[in-house]
Amino acid sequence: MLCVIYQIRNVETGHKYIGSCKTLFMKRWSQHIQLLERGEHHSKLFQQEWNRACNIRDWEFKVLHVEEVSTLREISGIEAEYILAVPESERLNMPNQTTTRAKHDRVVKMLKEGKRFIDIRDEVGISLGMISNIKQRYLGGESIYAP
Repeated sequence: MLCVIYQIRNVETGHKYIGSCKTLFMKRWSQHIQLLERGEHHSKLFQQEWNRACNIRDWEFKVLHVEEVSTLREISGIEAEYILAVPESERLNMPNQTTTRAKHDRVVKMLKEGKRFIDIRDEVGISLGMISNIKQRYLGGESIYAP
């Protein structure tokens, strides 16, 4: 199936919502607008931003990535990477299981590469304690703050 990753950006604030769909991305944009106008969007952050700037001209829809994938999990993984690439201060996506899993996978990879906890913290944006817990859970060993 064809996977489309898209971005909806407030042109005034630069805040971004990242989403994914299967090819019919203009229909998905329309669905977002309908939910936002009814005050029913699943992302409270996006809804709050829309409520402050609800003029459609203040928003930009852009396709970021198109790829043929075989599973919905693949789509979720690609979407999560795009979400996590947006600085948290600009992100309108609510944290969810997919982004958490992708963040944990990224930390595990960095730990296996021998990166220092403090460098991982600065790059990924999670606490040293959480990095230690991830190390213990996914790689075994004691829960400590430094490798």
